[in-house]
Amino acid sequence: MKPITLIFLSLLIIKVISTTGQENLKIGHINSQEILQQLPVTDSIQKVLAEEANEMEQLYNDMLKEHELNIQKFEAEKSTYSEFVRNSKQKDLMEADTKIQQFSQDANQQLQKRQAELLKPVYEDINEAIEKVSLANSFTYILDLSAGAVAFYSPKSENLTPLVLKELGVKLR
Repeated sequence: MKPITLIFLSLLIIKVISTTGQENLKIGHINSQEILQQLPVTDSIQKVLAEEANEMEQLYNDMLKEHELNIQKFEAEKSTYSEFVRNSKQKDLMEADTKIQQFSQDANQQLQKRQAELLKPVYEDINEAIEKVSLANSFTYILDLSAGAVAFYSPKSENLTPLVLKELGVKLR
């Protein structure tokens, strides 16, 4: 075969293959945050998280109050302490301050962990509903617009959020 004929044939085969693949491509999109907000269980989860956050905040505030009282007492009495006792009490106050800061960080991490723990089964249900809807409607890809990672989506892309909510048994609010 001549090289030009071979190149032409190769280009024709590539064109046929790429055109065939594109015909079966069906893309839809959802907004998982919108779906999550529409679910009744979300309110319960938020309530549990708020209660736990309030409990941790109360303990944090109690720790701060006690620490402030200890600082005030130290400031009022430090002139009566020997250098050794004064240094020891200053060290104790700094350790207490570090403990309070660590508690704050640990509490925030615990709340994030708890939120993930509570939302995991909800996201599993959402993903299952997305899969059912996409298979029932022959979608190849489903994009989640809530993450903001999709730079562009075509107006031809179908919004499957209402179908997913319906699959989850939720009526639109």
